[in-house]
Amino acid sequence: MIAVLMSGAATSALAQAAADDTQLEEVIVTAQKRAENLQDVPISVSSFSERQVRDLGLEKPLDVGFQVPGLVAKSVNGDSSPLFTVRGIGVTDFTVGNNSPTSIYVDQVVKPYYPMVNFSLFDVSRIEVLKGPQGTLYGRNNTGGAIKFITRQPTFSNNGFLRADYGRFDTLELEGAWGGALSETVAVRVAGMTRQRGTGWQYDNFRKERNGEIDRLAGRVSLLWKPSEDFSATITAYAGRNRSDVPLFKLAPPFIPNPAGGTPPNRTITGVCAAALRGDRARDGSCVDSFGQFDPDPNNRHVSTNNVQGQGLREDGQGGVLTLEWSTGFADLTSVTGYDTQDRQEFQDFDGTPKIGTDNSFTQSFNAFSQELRIAAKEDSPIKWIGGLFYSKDKVENLQIIRSDDSFPGNGAVITNIDWLMRTESLAAFGQVEIPISSMLTAVGGLRYTEDTRSFVGGTTPRHAFFPTAVVNNKTSFDNFSGKVGLNFKPSEDLLIYASVSKGFKAGGFNGGFATTRFAYSPYGPETLYAYEFGIKSQPLPSLRLNAAAFFYNWKDFQATVTRVDPASGFPTQVLSNAGNAHIKGLEADLNWRPVAGLNIALSAAYTDPKIVSGIYEGRLIGNTPKYSLGGNLRYETPVESMGGSIYGFTDFSYRSRYALRLVTATTRPLVFQDAFWLANARIGYRTDDERIDVAAYVKNVFDNEYLVEVFDQGSLNTLDIYSEPRTYGVSLTYKF
Repeated sequence: MIAVLMSGAATSALAQAAADDTQLEEVIVTAQKRAENLQDVPISVSSFSERQVRDLGLEKPLDVGFQVPGLVAKSVNGDSSPLFTVRGIGVTDFTVGNNSPTSIYVDQVVKPYYPMVNFSLFDVSRIEVLKGPQGTLYGRNNTGGAIKFITRQPTFSNNGFLRADYGRFDTLELEGAWGGALSETVAVRVAGMTRQRGTGWQYDNFRKERNGEIDRLAGRVSLLWKPSEDFSATITAYAGRNRSDVPLFKLAPPFIPNPAGGTPPNRTITGVCAAALRGDRARDGSCVDSFGQFDPDPNNRHVSTNNVQGQGLREDGQGGVLTLEWSTGFADLTSVTGYDTQDRQEFQDFDGTPKIGTDNSFTQSFNAFSQELRIAAKEDSPIKWIGGLFYSKDKVENLQIIRSDDSFPGNGAVITNIDWLMRTESLAAFGQVEIPISSMLTAVGGLRYTEDTRSFVGGTTPRHAFFPTAVVNNKTSFDNFSGKVGLNFKPSEDLLIYASVSKGFKAGGFNGGFATTRFAYSPYGPETLYAYEFGIKSQPLPSLRLNAAAFFYNWKDFQATVTRVDPASGFPTQVLSNAGNAHIKGLEADLNWRPVAGLNIALSAAYTDPKIVSGIYEGRLIGNTPKYSLGGNLRYETPVESMGGSIYGFTDFSYRSRYALRLVTATTRPLVFQDAFWLANARIGYRTDDERIDVAAYVKNVFDNEYLVEVFDQGSLNTLDIYSEPRTYGVSLTYKF
């Protein structure tokens, strides 16, 4: 009898151990400005832990784009100004004075302009991607969503790590951090990284040199003062430097050769060539650029350029954040004060040829101050509520110098300056409340008021007689009420069903590009988004999570870069403007499964169907939105007792169906489309049982797939491509202490 009981107890213990081995870890996020289980958050959220960031090899924010179906990330100038499109909500602006419809936060401080998002990821604790308007919870207004980068904060336990990677193209990356107690009330964390690549992956046939070297350096210091359990203050200072090459454009010539020849400005463009109309890139002379040239090299990673103004990227940024947290008997108070400044120079050949057609240099300065104050209900309060005030003040100074000597031969240096100063001031009040209706049903309501003021001084000032001066001094303001209502139904601990209706708002502003008259600098209006979402989050088994969401967006007066004919000059000009109304519908699903001990499977998929339903582009396509996208990763780890540790393997993959990289209009060439493609990365490694040592080998872009990162369609001029980097590989060593 005793033996039977002991046998039963042993069987039960083994079953419990097996269940523990396959049970998924709880994922804690702060998407709603409080720490909670991801499965309890009635928002579509993707989260990446510190280990996942390492396994995926995420080096900069742009890399997140391939890890979340329904999210597309690209850089308008190669690798320096990241843009994010979430569920079709994005902008195709290539100037730096616009704010992204997807807010990018680092430790609760927003990065308001594209180039400020070109930072390095190091000592990261977590990344969260929130889809849909988040204005009732977050200080900065948005229509697309929010992406949060959360760095590791100081603690009173001593810990740190060192990591060294070496890989293809003579790439060396070093990262390290240390933190711990300085006293009973003060803790510190110091972190830094450098990434150096000595050999470029592109080859410039004209210069006879390689392009693509990297020189990045960044550091961060955080101090925590916690004099009591109820109050803490954290101050962080950070700085970064970037002296890297930017990827160069590959010419995609779109025009029929002119049999009569001719040189600018006497040449005649006789129409778009047959290959370009099919979306093919001809390298045989059947298609030429606006100078009558073509690039005969079939290798898309070989270019032929001549930027007489320089080459590469020079960025210097620094800033800080002060976070104060005070817990009272009634509520929790939070103050977040942030300041960022960045100075940058970028040089880029915007004609993709040895000619001096549109060779550009950019000298820009960004300053951003923000202050957010929040008060929130205590964690154990039956009614969850939050209220906040937000203020920000930004300044952007821009000097773009365009050299176009060969477009006007015989006239010497033909130089055009685009020189302006833009200031933005934003005020907002926001709040959200969750009220239990029953033990299973909760009502959600949120409201936001936004007031934005933007001024613009400057414009286009040619240093020649071919274009007139177009300079303005203007100011515009916008205000709006937006909000959210929803219902959350939670019949059990393992199931959440939610539905919500929300409104997002993004203020208007000014175009910061080239203009021939003041018309192009007329302010554009705001855009609004009405978002309807229904979602399910479930965990039917301890080893299995299944989440899904369906959404419908009514996007009104959406902002996009379009080509409009200046009524004063008759000259076609690319400007940022309101382009019409669009409807976007979609479905998303993700699965996380641990079928056996050591094996983790994550799969996700998205279907997104955008349609422009009114305006001059009715029936056309929104850019950067594949209809189908897939993603996933598999990680298997098995202990090896004789080695005192575990061996693991990791692979991630993604798929995108055919999509356009620009807004598609009646005059857009098929060259802006990227065909469907897959990507895969892999990693294999060993780590000790105490996780102190981790040694791995990795491959990125395993199958060496070549795809378009950006297409710059210049309308009556050339089409220019930037292609993906080739396969890379290397080894990595991490030591924790």
